[in-house]
Amino acid sequence: MMTNKNNLCIVCLLMLLCLSSTASAESFTVEGLRYNTLSATTVEVVKPESGKYSGEITIPNKVIHHGDAYQVTAIGDYAFQGASQVTSVTLPLTSIKSIGEYAFNDCTSLTEFTLPESITSIGKNAFYYCDKLKHLYVHSKDPASYNVGSNAFSNINRGGNVCTLHVPTGCTAAYAANAAFSVFTKVEEFEPPVFYDLYVGGERVGTDNASDILGDGAASYDAKKNTLTIKGDIDNDLGPCISNNISGLTIKVAAAATLTSTETTIYLEANTTITGSSLLKVVSPDDYAAIVSNDADLTIVDAQLDVEGYIMENLGVGILTITNSSLTVKTTENQIAICSWKKLVLNGCYIKSPVGGYYSEGNIAYDDVYAGNSFFASYVEIRPGVAPSIYDLTVGGERVTSENASDILGDGAASYDAKKNTLTIKGGIDNDWGPCILNYIPGLTIKVTEPTTLTSTGEALNLHANTTITGSSLLKVVSPKDGAAIVSYDADLTIVNANLDVKGHIESDDLWEGGTLTITNSSMTVDAAGGGYTAICYWKDLVLDGCYIKSPVGGVFQDGEVVYWEDGNFVSAYCVEIVPTQATLLGDADGNGKVNAADIVAIVNFIMGNSPVGFYKTAADINEDGKINIADIVMISNIIIGK
Repeated sequence: MMTNKNNLCIVCLLMLLCLSSTASAESFTVEGLRYNTLSATTVEVVKPESGKYSGEITIPNKVIHHGDAYQVTAIGDYAFQGASQVTSVTLPLTSIKSIGEYAFNDCTSLTEFTLPESITSIGKNAFYYCDKLKHLYVHSKDPASYNVGSNAFSNINRGGNVCTLHVPTGCTAAYAANAAFSVFTKVEEFEPPVFYDLYVGGERVGTDNASDILGDGAASYDAKKNTLTIKGDIDNDLGPCISNNISGLTIKVAAAATLTSTETTIYLEANTTITGSSLLKVVSPDDYAAIVSNDADLTIVDAQLDVEGYIMENLGVGILTITNSSLTVKTTENQIAICSWKKLVLNGCYIKSPVGGYYSEGNIAYDDVYAGNSFFASYVEIRPGVAPSIYDLTVGGERVTSENASDILGDGAASYDAKKNTLTIKGGIDNDWGPCILNYIPGLTIKVTEPTTLTSTGEALNLHANTTITGSSLLKVVSPKDGAAIVSYDADLTIVNANLDVKGHIESDDLWEGGTLTITNSSMTVDAAGGGYTAICYWKDLVLDGCYIKSPVGGVFQDGEVVYWEDGNFVSAYCVEIVPTQATLLGDADGNGKVNAADIVAIVNFIMGNSPVGFYKTAADINEDGKINIADIVMISNIIIGK
């Protein structure tokens, strides 16, 4: 036997459960209608806090409360009971799923009502004593789909009133055989609205709203042309702005418009084309796909799109075709802008950004010349036209192309002439995340025409191919104290008729197997003090032509670096100054102003692989055949002996 104490506990528990249930639901009023929340995204219409509803009532598809959007999915129990002053109630045609018990009981001023096909439940006595109802329109072809409760339509035909039941064409027999609808003695057939597999702003498109889907002129649908025309902004807090399952649909952007959603903005389950020269902005939150295809092709033709969020094919089977269009796709760094498509087809347009971008494994990718790897792009620009030539040269972080070659950085500091293979610099170039100049073009000449400073947080000059620096204007190259200012990766560097001031060391990446550094008729200071590296280091060879190491005094090139003799040992030089010699005589290989035996010794040392200090290569090539060999020694010998 249960004790009173146990009974009390059970009662308390039930009360707590009731309170908990009540607390979880919220009630609020918007534009005269009272709602109860059913879930985080759905509400039902309920009776007002006081009094009764009156006049013409239109139930919205969705409602906004405190910034949150809710779908209106039900008419609650007793919501309009006894509201004798309500003259009409219009339900949304696609969102309402149920009508509660006694919902419209005794609404004696209702003369017409429509039951959308979306309704799956009608509670008992829902329309009991609506005895002025003249017309009831039902949209479903199957009366059983309404799941009608007991006495839902009782006493409608009362006091001489006859309510006509309007059913879809060909469905009279089905409704006559259904017990719930058998109370209607007069039945007529009509054509209810046709609904298409297309949703815009959360509204399902049908024949009743196709000409102005949202009632604000922003969107319309022409079923004959299978074209959805957009000419205004569309928002949806509850789902996509456009959801399409009509094969071959064309979305035509007739005026500038923005589509904004709290999730995916355009969702496609059938092949779709977007066209129109007006700008269409498609905005989704971070980490959301703005446009999703689910086993469908997407064609963008003669269009202009600005997309925030990525464009994705959900199953990896759809084809993305872009023809004569501008498309910008911007997403977060951890997303791929265009991803998972079976194929990307570009007609009359090209990938402008990232420079050198290409389609790979379903995604837009690019090669990062700094990192030496390939990456998928989080930002993509596609533009009409022919893809420009792309050169293996990067200046100030910008890849050089035929499009930007005349003014690479847009400030007049750098230009590239592909025919002459010459990069001209005449202004400051900074890069805080990579080299100021990164070169992979063999034989590139860097010409300094005005005083210029290259400043980087790493290597200012990064050379992967033989490169020449020339120009009498001062070139300052500045890198961090412990960094390399100029690095050659198995490439030769020639400095000719130039003037360089370098902060940081100059190195070749591979000791004795790397490149040759040739300095001709040039002035160069290299200050690597405090960096822990020799000023000039790791080179296979150093050739001084028409110039010599002025500081440190007695500096020579040995074992890949510049060193000098101090306290009985060769020590590394952290600061080096190289200046031109004054040799002008042909044959004066050592630059002392005379042609004598010392010049022959200098040439012999050069031929044997030694690098004599102050060797003037141009003067040594006395027969001017471009080579230093025994023929030059013979000619100098003849000069010495007077032949």
